[in-house]
Amino acid sequence: MEDLFELRNRCAHQDSLLGFDPSVELKKIIKLARWVDPDAGRWIGSIEQVTGVVDARPIPPKMNAVIIGDASNCNYELYRRVNALINPTARKIAPVSYLGFYHGQRIEPHFARILQVTVPTVWSTTEANRLKKSGDPEEKQLGKVMSYAIQAGFRSEESFEVYLLSPPDDPRTLRTSSERPIAHDKRGRGTAFAKGGRRYFSTAALMNASETSDLE
Repeated sequence: MEDLFELRNRCAHQDSLLGFDPSVELKKIIKLARWVDPDAGRWIGSIEQVTGVVDARPIPPKMNAVIIGDASNCNYELYRRVNALINPTARKIAPVSYLGFYHGQRIEPHFARILQVTVPTVWSTTEANRLKKSGDPEEKQLGKVMSYAIQAGFRSEESFEVYLLSPPDDPRTLRTSSERPIAHDKRGRGTAFAKGGRRYFSTAALMNASETSDLE
């Protein structure tokens, strides 16, 4: 329920939803419905029109990439190991096509294509093992990601979104023109790069930047 409070409040007060990905919020609603009644969740999934509306939007966002900030390299290491991001549901990510990583005063040089976003109904080792035995490639990959994430400390008491991403060497993954990280070249108080844990840019700007000041 807590995952949907902010969405509910913004809708009730006619506030902006630009910082939300409607497709992901829909998956949270279906997850809650399945928890109450599995048939209700399936029914909502069968009649929803959110996905079609999002896909048909006439003007895609100019800021089509999100950079996820991390005090450590935990998120980036998880991406390197299992090609995914585990995102706490409290951190809202707007609709974007690409995702990159910032840590250690730099943006890593590759920007992964977002292949799928999943909101698991169950987050546990048992569920991970079940998914890994699935004949569905996407479920098998989700099980692998979940298993690694649990071992890395992503606890079952929390709620997560799983972003499945193209690997670093995949042709769908974009890179900086220099193939080097983008250095954060500002220092001092108030110059933190990824306040709030994420920032949005166009992939064109990211691919041609060598320092974060080039993105301003």
